[in-house]
Formats: sequence, C-alpha cells, structure tokens
Amino acid sequence: MCSQEEDEDCSCVFNSIIKKNESNNNNNNMAIAYSGGQNSSTLLNLIIQSNNDNGIKKRTRRMIPKVFHLIEPYDSEDNLKFITNNMKNSHYEYHNISMNEISETNKWASKLTSSLLTSQQRFHNYYRLNLLIDCARKLDCKYLVLGECSNRVTVKYLLEIIEGRGNHSSIQTSFLDERYQDITIVRPLRDFLAKEIALYAHFMHLEFVTPNDPLTSIVLKNPNVNTLERLTQDFLATLQTGGFPSTTGTILRTSSKIVLENDSQITCSFCHFPVSNTDSSNDPDKLATKSMIHSSSLSNPDSFNKKTVTGIIDKDLCLSCSLMFKELSLCT
Repeated sequence: MCSQEEDEDCSCVFNSIIKKNESNNNNNNMAIAYSGGQNSSTLLNLIIQSNNDNGIKKRTRRMIPKVFHLIEPYDSEDNLKFITNNMKNSHYEYHNISMNEISETNKWASKLTSSLLTSQQRFHNYYRLNLLIDCARKLDCKYLVLGECSNRVTVKYLLEIIEGRGNHSSIQTSFLDERYQDITIVRPLRDFLAKEIALYAHFMHLEFVTPNDPLTSIVLKNPNVNTLERLTQDFLATLQTGGFPSTTGTILRTSSKIVLENDSQITCSFCHFPVSNTDSSNDPDKLATKSMIHSSSLSNPDSFNKKTVTGIIDKDLCLSCSLMFKELSLCT
C-alpha cells in the first residue's frame, strides 16, 4: 500500500461531493467526525494531505471542512486535550461538542438500561450515530465523514442481516449513505483494511489515542462474555487469517451489487432504515425478526414469554429496533 494511492482514494470524497452538488449550491459543508483513534486520525491526515497536494481548497471554496469531537462521558481529560490539539493543528474549523448540546440525547438516553451486552452494543452504535448526525446538523453541514474501514463496515453489514435488516443492510457498506434525508454519510476508508490503516499510521508517524468504550472494555476483560458484534468480528478475523484473506473484500463487493427495492417512504425513528410495507408473510426482514423473537423466547423463556411479545412492534420503529427496545425494557 502506498500513500499516493491512499491520497487518491481520499480525494474521491471531495470529487464525489462536488459532482453530487453541481445542482445544489445551498450547503457544501462537511463535518469530519474525529474521535482521536487510529482510523479518524488517518482519515484527517489523508484529507489534509489531499488538500495540500491537489489544491482542492482552491477548487472547492464553497466546501468548508469542519472537524469535531463528540465529548462522551468516558473521555479522559488527557485524551480530550490531545484530541483538541490535533484538531487545532489541522487548521480547519474545529469544535468540541458535548452530549448535552445534542437534542437526541434526551430522546434516547433513558433506554440504555439493559444488562444484555448485545442489546447495549446495538443500541450504542445507532445512538452514537444519531448523535454524530445531530452534530453535523448543529455545524450546518450537509455531509458527515466517518473513518470506518472495510473490516468495520463488513461487520456492520453482517450484523444487519443477523438482526433482520437484510433487505437494506447494503446501506451500511455504501460510500455515500443517504438514509438521513438532510445529512449524507461519507465513508472514504471503506475499501481499506484495518491492517492497511495501521501501516499508514505507522509510516506517517501518526499519534492517536484508544477510545475508552466501556462496552468493549467489559468484553475484553471477560473472555467468556460474548456479543453478536464480537462473535462476528472473530468469525471474519478467523477467515481472513485462516487462508481466506479476501473475505472482507468479497463481502463488500457482493453488498455493492445489491439493488434496493424501497417501496416505503417510512423510516425507523432510531436506525433510520426504511420500514417495509410488504406483507409479513413475504417480507424476509420480518421473517428474520420473528425468528429472532422465537430464538429469544427459547433461550430466555422466563423473561421473554408470550405476554411480553405482545406489543413489541412500535409504529415509529422497525421490527429489529422494536425487538431491541423490548429486550432493554425487560431487563430494567
């Protein structure tokens, strides 16, 4: 992997946005989510290098990159200071945004009360994405740029299939994710493996911090504790290192060929995936979710009985999110 190829791929972010907005000049601002971790540090460095090498700033005067960090409860003072300095050194407009400034916090914060790690992790992933989207809105940006690599995107793709969102799971792997009507999510690192990003960070002498995710810490400290996300990560890693190194790339290429048939204008209020209008007897997503409900009732019959299954489906939520919130509420 050479840095020139990385720079060329990162420039696709700008070129794609320019092409997409040729007929819409209202808002070309882009918000770069920066956690201080290896991926976001690499992304920020690539964007800076691409601007310096290609003179994109001159061609995109109406496009204003804004770097921001979402301050979370488990951010240490030292890490926050490091993150702030790195954003400042980028010479872009930068912001530290606390969770108290985001309206989404009040809407969903009370939901995260479950002892089920899988449900917590699923909740946290979408909850945090909603917060990042709100940060982009707060900064008056049309685009939210994330540093998700191919490994991460592939895991999320498989998780969506497992959780009953298979019909729209390819949205998670797309370069441009437009499930939010007013904000477009951009994933410029989606074609790069985690090891390639690690090599780039090493050769470029990038400094970064390890985000202190409490859920990940619990899982790492307890080898016997598993979540769907961890099992999926281990499954892919085993294939990648066990003689099938192209597994991640193959899954991404396959997902990009899936054509979505969205017959619904309704989206889930939490994950923002389209909610299918098809009859449950023919809809694979609904069938998969019903299978999950049945599996949950078999594995945990005391807390997940027929009485609790009644009323699982919320009119504002998709089937998968309704099930997730039901699992959360059963453990309160």
